[in-house]
Amino acid sequence: MMANLKEHANRTPVRMVASPRNVHLHLREGTVSETRQALSDYDAQRFTRKEAFDRGLFGDWPVTDRFCRRCGDLVVTHRDLGMWVGDIEPD
Repeated sequence: MMANLKEHANRTPVRMVASPRNVHLHLREGTVSETRQALSDYDAQRFTRKEAFDRGLFGDWPVTDRFCRRCGDLVVTHRDLGMWVGDIEPD
């Protein structure tokens, strides 16, 4: 999964954003399906950006351009548990 994260100009990965229960992954082009599959062993829901918007995961108000840019390519969430604690450093 880490290899699929988009990178900034200085080649550092774009960090996971949102909250521990609602993680947004900004992914390199063409890696959404692969990343989604890599996370399939976790008891979590995985939504593409479009699926998240279509299901109203962020409420029933219109999606702004700003939010569209900030929303991850893949949104990973769990009903009861956190999905992410800490940082993306390998150690």
